Amino acid sequence: MTTGQRWLAGCGVGCGVLLLAGIGACVAGALFMKHTFRGIEKAARSHEELVGELGDVDGYTPPADGVPATDRLEAFVEVREVTADARREVETAAARLPTPGFSEEEAVIGKIRVGLDVLGDLIDAIGSYVEARNHALIERRMGVGEYVYLYTLTYHSWLGHSPGEAPEIRQGPDGVRVGVFDDKGALFSEQAVRRRYRRYVLGMVRAQIGSIAAEAETEEGPAWRARLEREIQRLEVDPGHVLWQDGLPEDIEAALEPLRPRLEATWSATTNRAELPLAEHETPWEWR
Repeated sequence: MTTGQRWLAGCGVGCGVLLLAGIGACVAGALFMKHTFRGIEKAARSHEELVGELGDVDGYTPPADGVPATDRLEAFVEVREVTADARREVETAAARLPTPGFSEEEAVIGKIRVGLDVLGDLIDAIGSYVEARNHALIERRMGVGEYVYLYTLTYHSWLGHSPGEAPEIRQGPDGVRVGVFDDKGALFSEQAVRRRYRRYVLGMVRAQIGSIAAEAETEEGPAWRARLEREIQRLEVDPGHVLWQDGLPEDIEAALEPLRPRLEATWSATTNRAELPLAEHETPWEWR
């Protein structure tokens, strides 16, 4: 796997964003100009360093009781806070995607023109955000697996944001969509992100159950294990299910509550779909 592929797989951003932004027709041109996107290679290198030092998502097991330690929660919130400026740059770049009133005949050409105008800024901003996030994680000794666990637990399970939440899709006056995050077949479509969410969360809950085997003979062990198994069943049968969507366990919620204002302040719908890393088989192109 090339450096670019590893970055795509781990950072959850890249060529899929091109499709996601509804400008897939200009991918070839974007790839031709990829040397101008200054953030991408730095993001790739930082991700490689992060995974090399701290492991990937599949190597992480949540705490047996699901309750994050206070210092790990603080580290997570710090990562979100120190990367706020980089997220705002992505939000600003995404907001510049215009929605002129294309006719149906002009739609394809218009999308290409729009994409070429804004693509460089958008990818630079995403690459810079990923680089900033990876460095913040390395500094706090937090692997991508722990980050995904805390991200999904806080923003999705607790604060109630959807794994597929994205910026509001804008639409031209003639009904031609040229907005963001609206291509159903894209790597960051709602369907794709929900599949990714389900894969990672199921894996973590299964690992969590395995880690509580030693507690099976305690009074609390069997009941907690059964509760986790019920969540696994719901995730398996309902592709739209979010872990603990009917309410967090009380001890987990008690650990998160003191950080509510800081977590709410660091939420971003624009970067949400890019937070969960791509699986290796999802990387669409060979970057050399």
